[in-house]
Amino acid sequence: MKAARFERPGIIDCIEVPDLQPRPGKVLVRMLQASLCGSDLHAVYMPLGPMDGPARPGAPGHEGVGEVVDSDDPRFPAGTVVLTAPNVEEAACFADYQLIDPAYLVALPQGARPDHLVVAQPFGTAIFGLKQALGDSGTPDCAVVSGQGAIGLFFTWLLKRRGVRTVIAIEPDAGRRALSASYGADLALDPAGDPVADAVRDVAGSGGAPFVVEAAGRDASRASAIRLAADEARVLLFGMPESMTMDGFPFGDVFLRRLTLISTHSSQEEADLASFRQAVDHVARGDLPVEPLTRSAYRLDDIREAFEAAHHCADGVVKARIDFT
Repeated sequence: MKAARFERPGIIDCIEVPDLQPRPGKVLVRMLQASLCGSDLHAVYMPLGPMDGPARPGAPGHEGVGEVVDSDDPRFPAGTVVLTAPNVEEAACFADYQLIDPAYLVALPQGARPDHLVVAQPFGTAIFGLKQALGDSGTPDCAVVSGQGAIGLFFTWLLKRRGVRTVIAIEPDAGRRALSASYGADLALDPAGDPVADAVRDVAGSGGAPFVVEAAGRDASRASAIRLAADEARVLLFGMPESMTMDGFPFGDVFLRRLTLISTHSSQEEADLASFRQAVDHVARGDLPVEPLTRSAYRLDDIREAFEAAHHCADGVVKARIDFT
């Protein structure tokens, strides 16, 4: 079978590997669709730890839809189309087949489009993140979302649906800024050319925004998120760090203005994969615009090209998808 393999920083290629064999307690899934996560880009281009040499075939892919080929779990008989939401240890969906613990599978509605449902995995992580950040604390009047890649667009949509009066999107790419309006952004700002801090304060008040989401995964964006927050605001640091140090991070602002910082991960460990199930329901019903996120499709043979396009936001790519069909 074919599988992607991370070789070294910046290099991931498609190779031939031995076919996977069924194993007790695991589900063998033939992949139909997969998509690239921002964390995959970090793993390949900005390794922080384990991704520093040849990795297991299929890694670090963890956003996928496939069809069950072999299973001893009665919930997932052969032929079931499933969302795969593996943890880091099992992430391997950049391959023709993957073996996965059934705890990380969600059966999909019959007739649903795999190329659309694949976005339910990253969308589920955003749903989970917002639960962790806001919970039952109420709905802020204004929120800022820094970064309008797929995850940022999900947060923009979720915040508007939650009832936030004004959602401000910050994004350097003009195409993504334009796209943010269809996900609910009331104002889209270019950090390179717009007076972002002044614009946020004009809308949210002189103190800044009561809730800020950092979804770009860039150190500069994290620092900006802190400075845009009001005193005692909540700041969700969702994007992965570029490094494990705090160089340039304005911790003094966090301390003096009593900010609450939230980071989230491991949504796969939530009971019954609840956030992923919510995401599947939204996508299957057509609540969320998915076409802009699924139009950039690549073959597994072209995995390096897909990573390069996603990394450089080339040709309007918002999210790169691997089509196995």
